[in-house]
Amino acid sequence: MKIPRNRAALLERRLHGRRPLGYARANNRPSEQTAKASILKHHLRPAFGPMRLSEITVRHVEGLKAKMLDAEKSRKTVNNTLAVLSKIIRYAREVGVVETVPAVKLLKLQPQRFDFLDFEEYERLLATAQAEPEWAAAALVGGDAGLRLGEIIALAWEDVDLKAGVLTVMHSEWHGQLGGPKGGRSRTVPLTDRLADALRAQRHLRGPRVFCGADGAAWTRNVMKAGLSRACRRAGLRIVGWHPLRHTFCSHLAMKGAPPKAIQELAGHTSLNVTLRYMHLAPGVLRDAIRLLCGNRMANLIAGGSRGLFVGLGAPDPPGAGSGLPEGRRGPAESSDLRVHPHLVE
Repeated sequence: MKIPRNRAALLERRLHGRRPLGYARANNRPSEQTAKASILKHHLRPAFGPMRLSEITVRHVEGLKAKMLDAEKSRKTVNNTLAVLSKIIRYAREVGVVETVPAVKLLKLQPQRFDFLDFEEYERLLATAQAEPEWAAAALVGGDAGLRLGEIIALAWEDVDLKAGVLTVMHSEWHGQLGGPKGGRSRTVPLTDRLADALRAQRHLRGPRVFCGADGAAWTRNVMKAGLSRACRRAGLRIVGWHPLRHTFCSHLAMKGAPPKAIQELAGHTSLNVTLRYMHLAPGVLRDAIRLLCGNRMANLIAGGSRGLFVGLGAPDPPGAGSGLPEGRRGPAESSDLRVHPHLVE
């Protein structure tokens, strides 16, 4: 298909120029728009300059990768940049600006570290935060309900149903702009008893937002960060941000045996793979899975006799059973030692 030159030139100028085409505004949350604008400004425009989109080849893409890695940019930053480039060119093909799209291969990433508070640290934070009840309530919204920072700032009283004991995550805030939650879907989270009590005690008429100043203006991100840092220092803890409280929520659920699908729904993860980062913290998950097989063998006890009983329970082979294993041999010993550390690597 031959693309009219004047149309292609116009659209490419709009893609390369200072004014956004409008796709990002229509399809991305405010935080995503800001991130993509930064990638265009600092990485894509300097790399490709006045090149036409149709002139970008696999060689140019690989050159961009190498240049960014040489500049000691993180592999995640490189991948974010490549994802934006790929989306621009694929969209250009959709609207008829280019005919082909070069293959854009992302870098492999190592498993990411995430920080969270263990049970004792979290309780200590909440206890000392009681000196400022509003901040204790905000910390509970992060650690007992798993809301992201922008979702906490955007939380409105109309989203909280104290009678039903739930809150609904409808919005997220980014530097004064309201958008939908990450993933584009709202979610409903049941309130723990202490979170419901904290919100009930916090009820005010200063404004529509749950967390706001004396004038009713919603807390800003800087105010939120300063408040949590103050609470951490008061508790004698390392300084953590609001996202580690969300990690705390997911990690504690996993450690207490919550199913991955339930954690995914409560946290609003778009992919179960994100939730599975926390499941290495769950005690006995693999052992419980193997015990399902034991349960099947137990069901065959009556038909299988005592041999089925010994094998089904994982006990030593009875003498003369003919198993081929030395008498009394067992499988690997089970360990009940669950070591929890705030800097676990998945």
